[in-house]
Amino acid sequence: MPRQVSKARKLKWTDLADKGLSASEIRTEDGDNPDLRTVRRAVAELQAARQRQLAREQALVLGLREHWTILLDALSSVPKQGFYWEPQRTRPIYAIDETHLRGDGWTANHSSDGWIIELEFEKKIEIKLLKEHLKKDDFWDLLETFKVDMGKALAARMEMAEYVSRQAAELTNLNIGDRPEDTGLFLVGLNKIDEYISARARGSDLRPPHLSVSGREVTISGALLARGEGSNESSLEPTLSAMIKGLTKSEYWRRLLSTSTRLTQAVISLRHEAEILMISTVLPGECKSCKRYST
Repeated sequence: MPRQVSKARKLKWTDLADKGLSASEIRTEDGDNPDLRTVRRAVAELQAARQRQLAREQALVLGLREHWTILLDALSSVPKQGFYWEPQRTRPIYAIDETHLRGDGWTANHSSDGWIIELEFEKKIEIKLLKEHLKKDDFWDLLETFKVDMGKALAARMEMAEYVSRQAAELTNLNIGDRPEDTGLFLVGLNKIDEYISARARGSDLRPPHLSVSGREVTISGALLARGEGSNESSLEPTLSAMIKGLTKSEYWRRLLSTSTRLTQAVISLRHEAEILMISTVLPGECKSCKRYST
């Protein structure tokens, strides 16, 4: 019965084969005159095992690199400068009493602490896994700062919309209606004023919208703003024009301007940090995904 060859001996034969020695030379070097077939078989088995291990390691490196790339590429959807943070489905002037708002990639819920922002960006599985790799990275603090600043800007934005409606009603002594045949103020026109003042806060140099008078009606940029009755008809246009000019002197405007400016800076800082991360070539640590095939 042939003797069992130890693993250490097989490893020694394989090392000699790797140095270029033939099976006959390995047998001579061994000194114990092993069978040539045994030498060849042992060397072939270990070299094949080494090749399989090397291939697995190379595949692991390539897999990890692709995994890191997929996670980091997800940062491309982080809010950019010029991010449109206003509600989209319902314009602010129509949503003054709403407690839930939705915009481009975000939702907001009103609570006793103000507007709480949730980003679709954070719900991506790639971002969740990236956070496992970068648990203490500054990016996450900047992301939280951005959401807090956005909540404050949204609060100021909704307050401004409410102020536009209230000021218009108080100065004209008209109610806000929604039927075309009503006498009063109309949300479609008030929305034009609200959008103008919001655009100014975001840095636009728009001129005040033009008001036109036709009979009892005042329109703004083609939208019905007010319909008067009796003695207040002639005073509607100058009253509303003066109100629009005075909006940028109010505390609501100052709050909207300051929170909008702060949010813009938060977006810039967040985007800058994301771009730094996106050119990284290695991610530290592990996440639930890569842990499965790296062990």
